[in-house]
Amino acid sequence: PMGNTLVAVTIATGREAWRGPKTAQSAAVAADGGLAFVLGEDANFHALDAATGREKWAVPFPRSGSCDSVPVARGGSVYVTRNVVVRAGDANRAAEYHRHLVALDASTGQERWRYPASPAGAAAMCVDRAIVTGDTYFAVSDQTLYAIDLTTGRDLWPPVEVRAPIDGRERAVGLAGLVDAGAVLVGVTPVSLIAFDKATGRRAWQMPGQYRQNSPSTAVAGGVLYVQGHPGAKPAPEVQGRIVYQGGKPVEQPPVLPGGHLNAIDLATRTVLWSFSRPTAEANWPFGYVIPVDGGLWVDSYQALVMLE
Repeated sequence: PMGNTLVAVTIATGREAWRGPKTAQSAAVAADGGLAFVLGEDANFHALDAATGREKWAVPFPRSGSCDSVPVARGGSVYVTRNVVVRAGDANRAAEYHRHLVALDASTGQERWRYPASPAGAAAMCVDRAIVTGDTYFAVSDQTLYAIDLTTGRDLWPPVEVRAPIDGRERAVGLAGLVDAGAVLVGVTPVSLIAFDKATGRRAWQMPGQYRQNSPSTAVAGGVLYVQGHPGAKPAPEVQGRIVYQGGKPVEQPPVLPGGHLNAIDLATRTVLWSFSRPTAEANWPFGYVIPVDGGLWVDSYQALVMLE
């Protein structure tokens, strides 16, 4: 979407091909099998013909709370977060909803399954980042990593709470920039890169350092992981400027290192192959998306798209 309007552009010419419905704020688009899917401003989830923009179907997606879940389309299904009515509203109380991950039939919009199957005792799902590989849907919601069977909608392994040491105390943290790295999934916490075994959900390895969860700039290609941050650096305290005493004396705290520092890490040896920074008008401007293409690397930078070889 551009703003909150869905726009299709012809790749060969760069010209606008069609405009779709008004989209929900921060809505993302998925495309597969000649169809495009997006959440509309009208509280409907739309399927559009990718060539013409004509609507094929729309299903109601009730609004409740804030969730910028990203749809994923693959193999005739669309996977997306949906609010489901738990208790209907009346004159005395508002309706109650529970947020589920649902699988929709891409050709009809009919729901195939929902996760969790029942809202009882389960946390609401809002998928921050999703990866579909093989027969499994891997996703991060808040501070939890999930692996869900694409056919049944059931857990491949129990949900894993992501934990990391913050200011000397291990606690639950968010996981950003999730990427598929072969046998493992890799994501970013403020203080480490963490890899999880795809078959079991167990932690496979981690690399301490300073990383940016709001712009992780992660990608994988040819056995190399690309990530923004400072691998090996001492983690900075969560609250800057606070004086910590030990034995009655102030302890020097590591500073927050600047953004705009991209690394290439060999996944087999977990060594840093190279690091890249560039001067920008706004000092230490962080990188955005990183896309491997044909042996090179496109990097979203300050007022520029940079190609690295």
